Amino acid sequence: MNKFFLLFLALGAVAFAGEADGESMIKAYSVVEAQVIYTLVIALIALYANPFLG
Repeated sequence: MNKFFLLFLALGAVAFAGEADGESMIKAYSVVEAQVIYTLVIALIALYANPFLG
């Protein structure tokens, strides 16, 4: 989970450096957060669907 959090912070910092206004930052955070959630869901599906780990 730490890897996702660090990625979130890194991309947030890039968005903050690139865009000064708050609206763009909020959009960037939303995109990053959606990507993290999507990645976690895919990872959970892969774990539950894996017959070797079941």
